[in-house]
Amino acid sequence: MTVTGIVLARNEERYIETAVRNAAGFCDRMLLCDHRSSDATPGILRGLSSELPAAEFHALGHPRESHELLKPLCGTTAWVFAVDGDEIYDPEGLKRLRGRMEA
Repeated sequence: MTVTGIVLARNEERYIETAVRNAAGFCDRMLLCDHRSSDATPGILRGLSSELPAAEFHALGHPRESHELLKPLCGTTAWVFAVDGDEIYDPEGLKRLRGRMEA
């Protein structure tokens, strides 16, 4: 079982770094997608993709492009976790959830 986190962000500079960092330990892979932000969001996501080994940055022209990133996971045992750019996750709660999922 693997967990792929996907972030689809637009102008989320205020909380995006915290949201991604809090979810990073839960995910085996993170797709950090920016959809035409006009603030610092793309730079933050690029920086996180350089720092976090399982993270990759994608600049999207349209939100539907995120579906293409997830298409290879269809029909596999992968779980997809939607990480919202302005929701703060509890890393300890996510660890407990991961344990229950693996059980």
